Amino acid sequence: MEKRERYPTETAGDYAFRVIKENIISLKLKPDTMISEKTLSIELGISRTPVREALNNLSQTGIIEIIPQTGIYITKIDYNLVEEARFLRMQLELGVVKKLCNVDGHLDYTELEQNLKLQEFYMLNDDRDNFFVLDNKFHELLFDYANKPQSHQIMKNMQIHFDRVRRLNLETVDDTVEILNDHKNIFAAITKKDTKKSRTLIRLHLSRYEIDRKYLESKYSEYF
Repeated sequence: MEKRERYPTETAGDYAFRVIKENIISLKLKPDTMISEKTLSIELGISRTPVREALNNLSQTGIIEIIPQTGIYITKIDYNLVEEARFLRMQLELGVVKKLCNVDGHLDYTELEQNLKLQEFYMLNDDRDNFFVLDNKFHELLFDYANKPQSHQIMKNMQIHFDRVRRLNLETVDDTVEILNDHKNIFAAITKKDTKKSRTLIRLHLSRYEIDRKYLESKYSEYF
């Protein structure tokens, strides 16, 4: 497992939840493997109580399974849950870009512009971990600009299933160029207040993982 820096305002439980979740999404904690509460607490440098709390919360998302008297397992990737997560995200983001295109006046999109520049930097330096983080941040910022942060928060737990496939696809196929171009085109359509085009681009962007599903399942059959 890869350790992360703890944020100053982060509780031990929140820290454990975030780091374990990020390691599952990045596949550093691989599907169908057993994890240990004791080992995790040692690696994270915190007591077992917040780790147990984090694992219980993660089990509610379906990303891990706690089997009494047996162990704690990272679940395999379930495409039914992936599709459900994609469906939820699709509906919410279609609504978000529509709202942004219908805002009166102009918003200050400086943070989104900076995000896109950083995405390009990490793409050019083949840093897929940080590129993936900024990919997610780009979409989170769309919710923030639309004043829908709670909608994004509700989506996040279900999003874990979709994120594992996205991250696996990024590692295998490396479609960072296509993803970045999607983001740039979506942003351009929003700034031009082109609702139809922005929604079409969101549909295309969130459907990319389907293209490589069979390839991923054949190459990483043990993950599914």
